[in-house]
Amino acid sequence: MNAIVQHSPRTLNRVSGVDFRFPTEHELDALEAFMLSVVLPPDQNFDVQAFMTSPAQQRGLELFFGRAKCGECHNGPVLAGGSFNTGIVNLPVNTTPPSACDPPCPAIGPLEAGGQREFNVPPLFGLKNTTPFFHDNSVATLHDAVAFYTSAQFNASPGATFVGGIELSPAEINDITAFLEALTTCGNGVVDHGEQCDDGNAASGDGCRPNCTIEVCGDGVVDPQEACDDGNASDSSGCEGSCLSLRPNR
Repeated sequence: MNAIVQHSPRTLNRVSGVDFRFPTEHELDALEAFMLSVVLPPDQNFDVQAFMTSPAQQRGLELFFGRAKCGECHNGPVLAGGSFNTGIVNLPVNTTPPSACDPPCPAIGPLEAGGQREFNVPPLFGLKNTTPFFHDNSVATLHDAVAFYTSAQFNASPGATFVGGIELSPAEINDITAFLEALTTCGNGVVDHGEQCDDGNAASGDGCRPNCTIEVCGDGVVDPQEACDDGNASDSSGCEGSCLSLRPNR
């Protein structure tokens, strides 16, 4: 409920009945089911070593937790934690209007909190599916997101002060990118670590969900081909055992 108040209003005033409405219990249940359906990896085994399948990925893992210092901020089970200012706000996209504006864009206003606002460190499992990157979508590729941490903007930021600065070679940037890409296996057409299925797409209703779990009646998730799913195979609980129709009241 708090997440809906925080993230789903029309304006930041967050006035109930004006900027948003509270969900019904049925809607809350549906929202919870959706959020649980996109957990990656599906088995919630976050052992990063289990995802490594190539020498480049292994080198990237060692750099991530070693000389590259990424693990100082991206830590814990899902490689997230804390909040930092990393200088992204000082990238040209955030300081200079695009030259292609027609009519010309007005000057960009003052930076929030004088450019010192901190942002939460995001989890990295499933990262490859979240392009573009950073809180302002300012970087288009995962490789460029890793390379940012060698930039002048980062190395002049409070985040760089916290870790003592970062310097990486082009080959090291490639290896860390390979490591991070390995943390998103679902959708590559191969049944990898933690997956029940993988049909190479992000579609629903084809037997394999976008989070690479099998669509099956009785698991409590209403898939596109189901009319209901109450988490069991009983005909007496309001949903037919086939999940194709609701059981009529008697």
